Amino acid sequence: MKYHVVLSEPKERVTRDEINELIIGEMGLEDEGIILFDGMDEAFMGIAERFEPVAERIVHDDGGIIINEVGGTHRYFAVYSYAKMVAIMTSDGDLTDEDAQEYLEFNTVGLYAGPNTPAIMRDW
Repeated sequence: MKYHVVLSEPKERVTRDEINELIIGEMGLEDEGIILFDGMDEAFMGIAERFEPVAERIVHDDGGIIINEVGGTHRYFAVYSYAKMVAIMTSDGDLTDEDAQEYLEFNTVGLYAGPNTPAIMRDW
């Protein structure tokens, strides 16, 4: 896999086609199981990567436990802007900021959909 760094200004509007081009075309991550949120493309900030060690647990007859790290894997996951998600949810005037935040906290920030669950970045 090739890595390259592109320094650019954040986009005002991002489309799903542009996100897919980044994930598949530029980064070659079509088989990584990256999860994207529907309706939140404009809040998409990019793809993050983390290393997850893989360990084996060995339990001896005497009750002792040994943990051996035996390698690891890289995980790739989408990153979304919390503030932009709130802005998307309130843009049509149906939800207040407070209602949007309550919805996001319960349904999105608290979501676990496996190891590739998107991360929510708190803007400041």
